[in-house]
Amino acid sequence: MTYSLEHSSPPHPYYASHYLRVGSYLTRSIAVQSLPSGALDIRPFTEETERTIFINGTIALVSPTCPLNETGEEPITLSELERLLSQHSSWQLLLPRETR
Repeated sequence: MTYSLEHSSPPHPYYASHYLRVGSYLTRSIAVQSLPSGALDIRPFTEETERTIFINGTIALVSPTCPLNETGEEPITLSELERLLSQHSSWQLLLPRETR
């Protein structure tokens, strides 16, 4: 039997941290994956699994139409976060060293 192997890139990792900041909002324990299409996959972070990179500190998502506001710390739920992410485009994931 002959098998054809297609070269494919490995899946992008999920980044998880204690906190995720979006605009002036702050949420706890969210994992974020940046997909090749440019979309984001977000989910609650409950445990480290394969392809999960845990970042100690706060990660952030920024968009040209939703800049980072580090002075506010309004809590946001997962459903509210999903709604906010759908209202903007061109999201970029910033890891702690990049948020300074």
